[in-house]
Amino acid sequence: LPVTSATGYPTLSFPAAVGVGLSWRPISPLTISTDFTRSYWSEGHIYNYFELGPPPTSYPPTTYPDKLYPTLAETPAQVDSDQWRFGVEYVLVGRRVSVPLRAGYYSDRQYFVDGQGFAPRYDGITVGAGLVLHGILLDVAYVRQRGSYPDPDWVAQEGRADIKTHQIYASIIFRFGSS
Repeated sequence: LPVTSATGYPTLSFPAAVGVGLSWRPISPLTISTDFTRSYWSEGHIYNYFELGPPPTSYPPTTYPDKLYPTLAETPAQVDSDQWRFGVEYVLVGRRVSVPLRAGYYSDRQYFVDGQGFAPRYDGITVGAGLVLHGILLDVAYVRQRGSYPDPDWVAQEGRADIKTHQIYASIIFRFGSS
């Protein structure tokens, strides 16, 4: 719910998200899964957002009663997003060690609009592997994401924003009491 300017406190209205997924295990070590999620970013708002100006006029701050979150736009410049994911995992099971191997694909429509008023879509691939030994789980994953959309502010790329990211995630989980 919107907060009145009288309270003066910044308040965040985080958008709702709804998703559905399906998983299938055709044989014991193999799992195939897919899911779809929609996030209602058009409903994300921040109320009583403020900016401090450059000194010496930094107080009182400039206050905006309502802006979109997270773009901070004042006009409808963000839209609902959706994500579709597909993945497969195969687990090599040994006497003392298990090794899960994973691969996947995802398509992610962004919550912001491009220079032509459309929400760009990013595509990505993922691969990962783990090691399960007694109560210790080690995991590493690689994610590559790509996307391109018209943006007049990106003059160096002739008015196109080309997004390419490479990320590596690693985790360690300890399960106490496991043998």
